[in-house]
Amino acid sequence: MAQTQTPFGLLARWHPSGQARSNAYYNVLLSGMTTPLYYGTPVKLAYTTGGGTNQGVTVAANQVIVEPVAAQADLCIGSFAGVEYTDSTGVQKYSKFWTGGTTTYPGTQTIVYLWDDPEIVYEIQLDGALDTGSNVYQFYGRHLNFNSSDVSATAPAGNAVPIGQSACRASATLVASGSVGQLVIVSSFGPQNSTTQINDPFPTQYVKINKHQLRNPAPQIATGY
Repeated sequence: MAQTQTPFGLLARWHPSGQARSNAYYNVLLSGMTTPLYYGTPVKLAYTTGGGTNQGVTVAANQVIVEPVAAQADLCIGSFAGVEYTDSTGVQKYSKFWTGGTTTYPGTQTIVYLWDDPEIVYEIQLDGALDTGSNVYQFYGRHLNFNSSDVSATAPAGNAVPIGQSACRASATLVASGSVGQLVIVSSFGPQNSTTQINDPFPTQYVKINKHQLRNPAPQIATGY
């Protein structure tokens, strides 16, 4: 039962193929970038045609970079699953999170791992109860957004100690009918909530990314009978 808020970000749990795999992205995190990325941070890919400064470093024109999801209107490619890089002393490292301002060895590239397949099913904790009434409701197909306080262009929710885990939550305020949310619930009661536990103060749910950068977002299920 989820009686307390212990958010863990957006974590891949399942894929129709039988295994949720991350993909490797080369050189989308640049040496010195100041924004931290935690294990399970919802992220997006971005670029600027004219280049410029981003996260405290100079970015070339049309250079694709990874950024945290910054708002409830943002599309999402998936979530952060770790990074390989050579540090400033020449030691090769793997980390589950990126510490803002990390300097890499000159002439080397980072390898960022992202869970990015649109069919991946994720687990995420909500910031409140879905149902505070006496009835047990099903929420399959309903849309959610990330908690607006947990997504940020410069300071996504997370903790560097001890393992750099994201603290991103989903908003328990369901997206209104006719609107499209960032996430869609694909399990009625979630992995840790039985039919008698849906009134948990902070339930977890299985979700898919609906506003995905690799596909068009699906509309919410229709109201009525």
